[in-house]
This record gives sequence, structure tokens and C-alpha cells, in this order.
Amino acid sequence: MGREKFLPHTKTDYLRKALKKEKDPKARTKLVACIHKKEGKTNVEIADILKVPRSTVGYWLSNISRGGIRRRRAIKRKGAACKLNKEQRKQLVRNMMAGSGKFGLGAGTWTVPLVARHIKKEFGVDYDLHSVWELIRRLGFSYKAPRPANPKRAGPKEREEFKKKAARLAARYKKAGRDSFAVDEMHLGKQGRVHKDWLLRHGRPIAPVSPNRSRISIIGAIGPGGKSFFKTYETANSENMADFLAALHKKFDRPIVFMDNASYHGEKVLEEVSRITGDEVVAVYFPKYTPELNPTETQWVAIRRYLANNMYDSIDDACDALMDGLKNKLIRIVKLHDYLLPS
Repeated sequence: MGREKFLPHTKTDYLRKALKKEKDPKARTKLVACIHKKEGKTNVEIADILKVPRSTVGYWLSNISRGGIRRRRAIKRKGAACKLNKEQRKQLVRNMMAGSGKFGLGAGTWTVPLVARHIKKEFGVDYDLHSVWELIRRLGFSYKAPRPANPKRAGPKEREEFKKKAARLAARYKKAGRDSFAVDEMHLGKQGRVHKDWLLRHGRPIAPVSPNRSRISIIGAIGPGGKSFFKTYETANSENMADFLAALHKKFDRPIVFMDNASYHGEKVLEEVSRITGDEVVAVYFPKYTPELNPTETQWVAIRRYLANNMYDSIDDACDALMDGLKNKLIRIVKLHDYLLPS
């Protein structure tokens, strides 16, 4: 395609004006290619200037030569029409939300083949598996695991009421100079959990696993402004919880603590802490079976991630690695949820 044959009825000045107005980066590049072509450069020279393959330049110029400079922008093509009508798609959404078990498919989860079979049975329409996958995504579904929840967990209304109550208490005690801390405990073994990591594509490293199930307990508290406090114990019980709360009480000047409803978080523990410290301890309990309300649960995720894929010689070594990570700020300290912070 020579200089005279390329866009014979379009002047170079017109292309330059179009370039100034164009905002799409790819369309601008195509216009630059057109200007170079009008100036007599070859496709090889244009490709070298724009740092793109010669075949790409040829494809751009060929399209624009046939369709004009409006072809500088990609033409959006409509896909094939959906085989299910609007009402059928709505019914499919309702069916999938109800669960596969209600349709006699003998499974507890929806899979792509099961959805295809269900569409064939309910609507008499054949879909290949790739099209079913695309259809499911267009209907607003994504492939993910549900969050497990105890059937006895507090309802939405109770959880919202707790958040409002927690915010009021945090504000009231903040005026008295007392910060809010979320408290929880986790167990740590000498075998770190296996976790995803940055690994070379080829090959797969082996993480050693110990049959020894010995472990220790970590009790932690998360406060405002990155404040935190952690201690390790042989086990989590009322005696050790009382010791931890007393130490927390001393370190952070009578904080108010938010805890779950574990058996060793009860009134006897608070009475023991009050006896040790000589001061009343204020404790607020999260609604039953609502770990998502406690930010310390997220802290354990960060700790497990830090210790992952390691095999320690002993529990003491695992504990030392944990404390070293916390001391040197290698482990991220999570933030308190907003409803535990005074407004």
C-alpha cells in the first residue's frame, strides 16, 4: 500500500487535528501510524518508530484503509444471544440460590456440569460447559466457599445492637482515659501451617510436617493506634487468662476488654483479675458465635501467615520466632474495628 493509495481523500492535517482531540491511547497510536504512512514511511519504519510488530502496523493500516479513520477505535461486537430468556434467567438464579439438593441432583453444591444438566431438565436448552460457566458469571455468581457459621450464632439485629453498644462504651471510657482492647487466644504448634508463597513456576518445594501435636496457647489483645499485647502459655485456661488480663491491665492503665463467651472468660476470671490488680475490670462480651466481630481473629491470620511453611525444632523455637516477629514489627498488627473506637 503506497503513500498515494492510503486514505487518498484524507489530508495529513486532518489526521493531526484528530490526533489532538483523541484521548484513547491505542487510537492515538494508530493515528500516529497513519500520519507516518501519509508521510511516505514504510510499515517496517513505522513499526520501528512505534516499537510494535510489523504485522500489527499492517493490520491497523489495512483496517483504516478499508473503513476510514473511524476504525482507529475497536468495534464492540455483540456476542451470541442468550439461549434463555429473561424470565428463565431469573428462575435459574432463584434455583441456584435455593441449592442443588432441592432439585434431586444428589449433590450439595452446584458444579458447571450440574448446572448444565439442570438447564436441560428445567428449560430444555442445551449448553456446552464453557457457555454455562460464562452464563453463571453473567448472572452474578462467583466460585467461592461460604463462610462457616454456627447455627446458634446471634442474628443480624443482635449484632447491630452490639456494635452500637460497643461504640457508646468505647466513647464513654475513652473520656475517662481508658482504651478499648479486643482479646482472644489461639494455639501454636512447632509446625507452621502450609500456605501459598512466591515460588518458581517449575517444581514444587516440600514443607515438612511433624506428627508431634504438642502446642502452646497465645493470648493476645489488639488496641487503638497499633497498640498490642501478647503472652504465651502452656494452655488457655481461667488461671492463665486472669494472669494475662492482669498484665494487660497494668501495661495499658485499666483498659476495657472485649472478649468472646469462652468458659474461661467468665465472672470468676474477672474477679481474680480485680483481686490481683485491686481495681475493677470492665469486660464486654461479643454476641455468641460471632468471630467476625473480633479483630483479633484477623490478627491470628497474620501470625499464621508469618510462621507458615516452617518446621521448628521445638515449641520454644516457634514461640521465639513469633515474639521476634512481633518485636521487630515483621508481623502486621491489625486495626480495631470502627465500632470499638470512640467517634
